[in-house]
Amino acid sequence: MSKTDKYSKKLSDLIKADQLKLLQAEFVNTKDDLKKVIEKMEKSQFIPILVKDKDGDVVGIITAFDLL
Repeated sequence: MSKTDKYSKKLSDLIKADQLKLLQAEFVNTKDDLKKVIEKMEKSQFIPILVKDKDGDVVGIITAFDLL
């Protein structure tokens, strides 16, 4: 099992256990978009989860709130 698979499974387990609430997803087209979204999240309590394509480029961000 790769690291990505392991984290994906852990994330889905937390969501199923109602310990993590997904709040929103934002897809980014440019590095500027990515920078703006990350800056916005750094000011909040959200946990940013980067979504990458098969080439390793960031294509989106999912924000989650940790209830633990």
